[in-house]
Amino acid sequence: MTSKGLFFKYMRENTKQRLWSVALTALLCFFLFPVLTALETSIMLRPDNLSKDLSVEAALAEAKLKLTNEMLHMYSIQNAMLVFILIVTAVVLAASGFSYLHSKKKTDFFHSLPISREMLYTVTCLDGILYLAVPYLVFLLVAGVMLQVKGAPFLWGTLLIGYVQHMCFFTLVYMTVVLAVILTGNLIVGLLGTGVFFSWGPGVAAVISTYFSEYFMTFYDNGNFLLRWCERTSPVFWYGTATGSDHPTRMAVIALAVAALLFGLGMFLYRKRPSEAAGRAMAFKVSEPVIRFLLVVPITLFSGMIFRSILNDDIWTVFGLICGLLITSCLIEIIYHFDFKSLFAHKRQLAISAVAVAAIFLGFRLDVAGYDSYLPNADKVAYAGIYCDALDNNAAGAYHVTPRMYRDGYSVGMEWASQGDVADKMQISDEDGIRVLREIGAQGIETASRQRKHLNGGQDWMSEADLDSRYDSIVLSWHLNNGKTVYRNYRTINVSELREQLDSIYENQSYKLGMYPVLSLQADDAAGINYKEEEDCSHVKLPDEQTKAALLAAYQKELMALTPDMRREEMPIAEIQFKTNEMQAMIDVIRKNGGYYDTFNQFDYYPIYPSFQETIAILKQCGTEVGSKVTPENTEKIVLQYQGGKIPEDQLAPADTELGKRQREYLQNNSRREVTITDPEQIAEILANSASDDMVQINQMAEAYQGINIAVYVSGTEDTGAVSEDDLRDSVNSMEENEIGQTYTVDAGQNVLYDGEYAADYEMDESGQYGIYQRSFRYGKVPEFVKSTFGLTPELMRLNRVFAY
Repeated sequence: MTSKGLFFKYMRENTKQRLWSVALTALLCFFLFPVLTALETSIMLRPDNLSKDLSVEAALAEAKLKLTNEMLHMYSIQNAMLVFILIVTAVVLAASGFSYLHSKKKTDFFHSLPISREMLYTVTCLDGILYLAVPYLVFLLVAGVMLQVKGAPFLWGTLLIGYVQHMCFFTLVYMTVVLAVILTGNLIVGLLGTGVFFSWGPGVAAVISTYFSEYFMTFYDNGNFLLRWCERTSPVFWYGTATGSDHPTRMAVIALAVAALLFGLGMFLYRKRPSEAAGRAMAFKVSEPVIRFLLVVPITLFSGMIFRSILNDDIWTVFGLICGLLITSCLIEIIYHFDFKSLFAHKRQLAISAVAVAAIFLGFRLDVAGYDSYLPNADKVAYAGIYCDALDNNAAGAYHVTPRMYRDGYSVGMEWASQGDVADKMQISDEDGIRVLREIGAQGIETASRQRKHLNGGQDWMSEADLDSRYDSIVLSWHLNNGKTVYRNYRTINVSELREQLDSIYENQSYKLGMYPVLSLQADDAAGINYKEEEDCSHVKLPDEQTKAALLAAYQKELMALTPDMRREEMPIAEIQFKTNEMQAMIDVIRKNGGYYDTFNQFDYYPIYPSFQETIAILKQCGTEVGSKVTPENTEKIVLQYQGGKIPEDQLAPADTELGKRQREYLQNNSRREVTITDPEQIAEILANSASDDMVQINQMAEAYQGINIAVYVSGTEDTGAVSEDDLRDSVNSMEENEIGQTYTVDAGQNVLYDGEYAADYEMDESGQYGIYQRSFRYGKVPEFVKSTFGLTPELMRLNRVFAY
């Protein structure tokens, strides 16, 4: 008989012996595809579930389109549940296919057959893959036909691409399990080996990340390094990452290539595997010390960190390391030999593992490599960047957000850039900029040194004088000439001592271009402009393209000219959003589907300062009065109440004094009386010396006092904009209807003022007569009558001071 004929004959014989596997996968695919498709079709095309706002034909067409999208998602690489099912299937098929290797009788029988080991291995591998591939494809095609019969628009190419992608990843997982089974001689140990292959890489990454975070004061990782490590060391992690990747096909091709390498490695090991290995824990003696070392070291380090996280003490950390080392080594010896007498059978290997653990622990604990003292030479830096909330608070979540439309087409999610990603966009390369960043880095290194001494049991690294300073974190990214990027995060650094350096950085053109994407926006890329004041969003009615371009240019010029001193003197009075064409395209789809698009009002708004006179003037020409939402004229009253923390009794004035009585009346937790202001002059003074809570959060270069809550009651008239929910919706709908077909569309409606985080800054009182806006005082500008009423002394006000650098 020819080799080809023998190959296919053994395939048939092997299948006869594994009919249960064929039946299992066929049944699984039957329910996964045709049955599930029938269920979804019945649910989504049921007359009761069709849209009542459309005609019957339009509603049915819409339902069919949704059905197609839903089913294509379920068949695609993005379906995490399908991924999980295929991983489990791969484990079952691979482990069962080579289970004969764990039985001496079966091993002797199969190896006595008149076929080569290479053919035996190849047939067994190929059969396991085909047992899924064939029913998967057949029933997937049946499901596709079912959808087409129902008249649903269907993309066969998308369907088949998903199938090929899943099979590539399935093959990778399958071959990983095959390798684990070949390396072991016992089914239980083989499954444990499979778990090791799946989780060892991510586990080591987690341990490394934990030690870096715990012992290196300046550690920063934006996730890229550890993510790449996890992806490249775990087939399951690689498969899971593909579900959210923009390039799953490329990842699938890589998975198939790695699977081919594992197939070759498995064949080599299968040829070398001794038949008498059946029944033993490990098939190859040479692999035992290697696997033992690779397991004992990370598990021991992890056990030490568990004790440190509980007690934060070096002695207990060492105790955890010793316990982890002994217990892990003993358990592995028991698994290897199935004998408790072999607990310490390999003392030399135990000693080697102990030395490795000690070296790694001391390397981190003592910073032997000088990680925290790293500062690159200026001539080695191509460009650099910085992120600091003291400069631009929450900028990563405000200006560097990427909207992602959900597959249902009804809403979007937001992906925030990491602080390191924002710093990467700076590209500060001028000599002065690099020098200033190195000065900041040097100060960060000095702070990290004091923090490490405190970690080693030294005195507190902060002094009494430091308590009057602003502390924040600074992330630096160094892009070196050799192509390497180095990040350092200086946590809890005294930024007040770096005022000159931070001011210089803020005025650096590269910093602003990287921090504010609007500065690089072209007029043609802006679909429209929105305006926000006191969390009330509205559309800027632009008469023509020239006005849009002029407004963008004016804002870019004034934002680029903004200085730290200007920000210390001014608070923003409103915000502006230049809506991009990409945003508008998403909004159009969501609006067409009747979805929720107010998420776009939560990011990409930039502050408008009082000094932005040209921007304010153009907005006025468009009918938008900046700063008109809350004015002395439309304010009916202001209610003040102390909201600071509990004040110790010994910090209050004596109870028998007038000051002490006022303090206990207004500042104590059990009373905290409100003060209602109705005098027009006092109202004007309060408004002139306070700012919206949101603006205070945006501009933290200007100090604020947040001990007194300011609730401004504005008349609920059309002029003030403090409208009811129904009026707001009607207004938005009317604006949308009037502007159909125009480039500048509204995207600011649908319960904006009442959604989530906005409720804290704007609300209606119970009567519905007033809009209530929350504000905070500027520090140092609290009116004297307010301080006198509440009994606020400089010492007490310091307790609720929001420090600027």
